[in-house]
Amino acid sequence: MTEDREIPNRPADAPAGAAPVPRQRGIRSNPWAAGLAGLLVGAALTGAVWLVVGGEGDDDDGPAATGPDRPPAAPRLPDKLGMYPRFGDAAGAVSHEGAERTARRVAEADERSATSLSAAYGGAPAAVQTYTDQEMTGQLMLTAVRAGSPEPFAPYEDAAALGLAEPTREVVRVGEVACVVHNQPVPARRKPGPETVNVEFCQRTEDGLTVQVRGVTAEVRTRPEDVAALVEEAWSALD
Repeated sequence: MTEDREIPNRPADAPAGAAPVPRQRGIRSNPWAAGLAGLLVGAALTGAVWLVVGGEGDDDDGPAATGPDRPPAAPRLPDKLGMYPRFGDAAGAVSHEGAERTARRVAEADERSATSLSAAYGGAPAAVQTYTDQEMTGQLMLTAVRAGSPEPFAPYEDAAALGLAEPTREVVRVGEVACVVHNQPVPARRKPGPETVNVEFCQRTEDGLTVQVRGVTAEVRTRPEDVAALVEEAWSALD
């Protein structure tokens, strides 16, 4: 391939004694000017391409944010947990003005709790839902956040030294679920009954997801194994 070269026009013979006419220098004969022109043209082309593609990838709020790297959505909690429907559904079945007003208040509280839960985990997507029994006499709260959590902890107590049958607070494991329970004080010489156990919360956690059932005032509050089963049910229902 031959290189294109610019050949200057040959000037006509000048009259004798006339001063020579200086030859005009083109861009290609001036390396500095040629480099500047190339830089300007390149910048113009780059700007035109940027306008065409819209600067994709430079703005997190643009189309790139909807790609495969977009943050996960908040967990979608089940409409029913065990025998417990959502509080709003139970209130709707009652068809009482006071129940409906309470349901709206509970729904707002759940929404605000989800916001606080997300903030506690650095902005991870979270959801909170309150459930109740058909008579609306007891309730429980299901929480889910797309983040891992430490295992539950209970301070050590020497129950025997305190003269108690069991420590006042302990962690009870049921399969993959860990429950923190509060035991009513029972003297060491007596055997605690099931009514002395109160579940504070049960939790299952792995990298990327933590599910808890807490705030239990329904009848399962004295049975850690039943609350743990509700956690497992919710865990399996989440995508």
